Amino acid sequence: PIRGVGLGSDVVRDSLMVTNLYKSLNIYIHAHNLYLQIMAEMGLFGLLAFLASMFSGFKSGLHVITGKKGEPGLRALIAAFISGFIGVLVYGIVDYPWSYPRVMLIFWLLFGIMLSCIKLANEENHSEHIQL
Repeated sequence: PIRGVGLGSDVVRDSLMVTNLYKSLNIYIHAHNLYLQIMAEMGLFGLLAFLASMFSGFKSGLHVITGKKGEPGLRALIAAFISGFIGVLVYGIVDYPWSYPRVMLIFWLLFGIMLSCIKLANEENHSEHIQL
């Protein structure tokens, strides 16, 4: 539980079969909970790192939106990213949305684009103050 068993639902499934923790007749596929699956794969520290990165990104985005930094279209894009990520994270309570690697790839790609938009908005705001 502290360091996890490794990345991938196959690694978790194999670990459960070896330790004989899963007693059901159904085939184990994944945890059906994003947070339990992350904790199984990466452990408690991995789960805390994931939650901290989400919180940090959302906090930075909200500072841009409420501080009216950058252009209005950029702020709207950041708000759309944040609301989309919150939707996926709420959905993650009842299912594991990353069961397909392409969904996980798109999630992290869009998270990186959101962070780039936040940095761009902060730099635009900073350069306006310098030019005055």
